Amino acid sequence: MRKIFHPDAKPRCGTCGLHLELCECALLEPIAVALDLTFLQHRDELGKSTNTVRIARHLCPDLGLVPWEGRGADCALAPATLLLFPAEGVPVLGPDEVRQRPLAILDGTWAQASRMFRVLEGKGFQARRLPEELIHTWQARRSGRPERMSSAHAASLLLGLNGETHAAQALSRLVERVGEGFQQMRGLGQREKSGRQDSAIKNP
Repeated sequence: MRKIFHPDAKPRCGTCGLHLELCECALLEPIAVALDLTFLQHRDELGKSTNTVRIARHLCPDLGLVPWEGRGADCALAPATLLLFPAEGVPVLGPDEVRQRPLAILDGTWAQASRMFRVLEGKGFQARRLPEELIHTWQARRSGRPERMSSAHAASLLLGLNGETHAAQALSRLVERVGEGFQQMRGLGQREKSGRQDSAIKNP
C-alpha cells in the first residue's frame, strides 16, 4: 500500500493512516455487501489521516465513492438517493428505505457536510437520520454531539439496519481498532515530545 500524509514523519499506511507497525489492513478479508451506499466525499477529506472512508471501502469494496465537486457542479448521485444527515426536522430512516432506496453519507467536517446538505436539499434530495437507539458515542473525531460520527461508523450502522450483521460488526470493530491505533500514536507522540523537552532541559 502506498504511503501518504506526512512525508517527513514516521511512515503510515495509505488506507488506515496508522503507523505501519500498527496497521492490519493486509490481514483483512474483503466482505461483499448488498447495501446500496455511496460516500459523497468533500475534496479536503482525501488526504486526511483520520478519514475513515478508506477503511470502509477497503473492507467493503462494494460501497461507492463520489467526489463532491462543489455547489455549481452536477451531482453524480441518483435522484432517488436519500442523504444520511442529522439536520433538525429530518425524518428517521425506515427499515424498508434502507433496502429499497440508494443511500449517501456526506463525508466531510460538520461544516462541510452542512454546506453540502444545504446545496443538495436545494436540488431536491431528501434526507434521513439514524434512529436514536443506534447512535453510539464513539467516533474517530470527537464531538460534543454523538450523531456527528465518523463516516465508516455510520456505514456500519446502515449495514446493520440492512440485516448485514457480519459486515456491520466487522466494520465497527475495524473503526474501533483504528481509533485505538490513533490514540496509541498520539500517546507515543506525546511521550517522544516530552522526552525531547527533558533532553533539552538537561542539555541546554
